[in-house]
Amino acid sequence: MMPPRHCCRCGAELPATAAPHARYCSPACRNAAYKARKRAERADRVHAQFSERAEAPKAAAPVGEEECAALVMELAMAATTLKEAAQTAPPQLRARLYRIADGCLRSVESEVGL
Repeated sequence: MMPPRHCCRCGAELPATAAPHARYCSPACRNAAYKARKRAERADRVHAQFSERAEAPKAAAPVGEEECAALVMELAMAATTLKEAAQTAPPQLRARLYRIADGCLRSVESEVGL
């Protein structure tokens, strides 16, 4: 007589009629184990994605005065565009977009005096 075998998921004893290669006591246990494996694989992929993104950024090249001025002007234009877009945004977003755009414009004006 063979020693009893147990389900890889829940630990229950496998039925005597189970195939020699059976690992689970029921289709429900087999499906639950499959879903758990897939869930773990997805979590590993997501973790790997965020780990790659979280690596330390490379040192940026020094920025000259002209490039800095161009970036500030680009920020001011983007903030103006955002403010214009806020006019047609859904009501629940409109105030937030205005605050962000106004904050950017105030910062640029106070630092540069536009």
